[in-house]
Amino acid sequence: MPDGGLLPSVDDQLWARLLTGELDPDIKTLATRLIITRLRIEVAKDSTVLPTAVQELRRFFVENKFAHRDLAAITGF
Repeated sequence: MPDGGLLPSVDDQLWARLLTGELDPDIKTLATRLIITRLRIEVAKDSTVLPTAVQELRRFFVENKFAHRDLAAITGF
C-alpha cells in the first residue's frame, strides 16, 4: 500500500471522526497512538486545522507500513 490506494480518501469522514474523538478505536502501535493524540489536541485547539491534520494522518499510514496493523481497528476492515 505504498501509494495509499487501499486507504480511505482524505475526504472520507472516517478521518474527521477519528481526529475529533467521535471514533476511538483500539490502537496497538505506540507511534500511531502518539500521532493521533497529537493531531486530536491540535484539532481541539483549532478546528480549522482538521483538513491538514487528516492529510498528515493519512500520509503517516502511507509512509509507515508498520502502522498498517492499526488500519483494521480504524477502518473496520
